[in-house]
Amino acid sequence: MQSNPIQRLLVCCLLFAFVRGSQLPGIQYLQQGATDITVTWTPASIPVRSLELEYKSVEPGYKADLTKKNLGANSQERSYSITGLSPNTWYLVCLIAVGEELEVRRVCEVVRTMHANGSLSDTLLFNYEIELSSDHIKVIISRQPNTPFDEMVFDGNLYVKTQHSNIMELPKLVKLNDTALVFMGRGVQPKTDYQLCVEVTATMSSVSDVKKVDQKCDPVTTPEELPPATTVATSNAPVSAAHLSLLLALSALCLVLLIVDL
Repeated sequence: MQSNPIQRLLVCCLLFAFVRGSQLPGIQYLQQGATDITVTWTPASIPVRSLELEYKSVEPGYKADLTKKNLGANSQERSYSITGLSPNTWYLVCLIAVGEELEVRRVCEVVRTMHANGSLSDTLLFNYEIELSSDHIKVIISRQPNTPFDEMVFDGNLYVKTQHSNIMELPKLVKLNDTALVFMGRGVQPKTDYQLCVEVTATMSSVSDVKKVDQKCDPVTTPEELPPATTVATSNAPVSAAHLSLLLALSALCLVLLIVDL
């Protein structure tokens, strides 16, 4: 007996849900302290042959060996704490799961441990300076030193916070170079409040499956438009012979009057 279209559609939906829900464990989140990092992973929906944790320091200028930890394929645990780490140090943490059909899922993240006193380390990958004008906004980006990421791609957005009758389109973004952005066009008007956001996608050339996205936002206000400068017209016409003679005569008369007074 042939199935109707509704039955076929239902079977396809169930099959899609099964395939999509069948996955191996992956890193859910990392919780770092000064000398430890706790790794929590997602549950598996298919049988797991092996589950392994790899980690090492990726602090710039420091070479470290990769440490491996077998977490056990049949363990009911969903977290593990890496201990004995150095404070304020960048670490690469990877979770590698292998399924019964030898399918592999590898999830890696980079995290920085806290300071020895328990305060948060600076994990911001970049900073920037803003140059404001009445018709454009320029952003000069500088990369933070001592990060393990050697490849960074920057992007930006400018959102209008106050209504302006002249703003009928979005600001136009122009990339001057890898670390300089300019917002311009009719979307940038004088004396207007904006929310400026700069985003970076950072990767490591030594580890292909690591990507970190970072964003920083600040409120900005464009200055009032300056009035056009006024110019005073000057005459560059040459002095005529008649005017020159008159000036000489007046000078001679002044000299005669001065001698008479003496």
